[in-house]
Amino acid sequence: MIPGGACIDGQGTLYVANEPASGGGWVSEYPLGKTTPSTIIRDGINEPGYCAIDAKGNLWVSNVYGPNVTEYLKGSKRPHTVITKGLVYPVGVAIDRSGNLYVGNGYGASEKTSKFTLPEANRRREPSQPALLRRWASPLTRTGAST
Repeated sequence: MIPGGACIDGQGTLYVANEPASGGGWVSEYPLGKTTPSTIIRDGINEPGYCAIDAKGNLWVSNVYGPNVTEYLKGSKRPHTVITKGLVYPVGVAIDRSGNLYVGNGYGASEKTSKFTLPEANRRREPSQPALLRRWASPLTRTGAST
């Protein structure tokens, strides 16, 4: 298993894209400060690369061998939206504050970034990722992890 990209929602929940060498894959969901996943998402996942969280707390995952990007409504393990248009080998995904979803296509002639506009309600209003990462570091430091 190769851990791929990770993202954190407004409550500090960590999502990790896991890409096994044999294909398939899953996304693990870790509540703030926990070292064991509370949820495993497999439905609609095919070699996950990276993930992003929109302002509604919905999870977006780039599936390298989909090739697609899947959206999971907050709390759901089933795909809600699947984007395939213009995607060849989607290795990365990001959402800006204006509500644009960017998907990085990798390898060869397909190396380009695709842009999709999310609905107004999905636009980011959450703390920055570095601020959320500091929240994750605190519990780990308190439990004896060295820095």
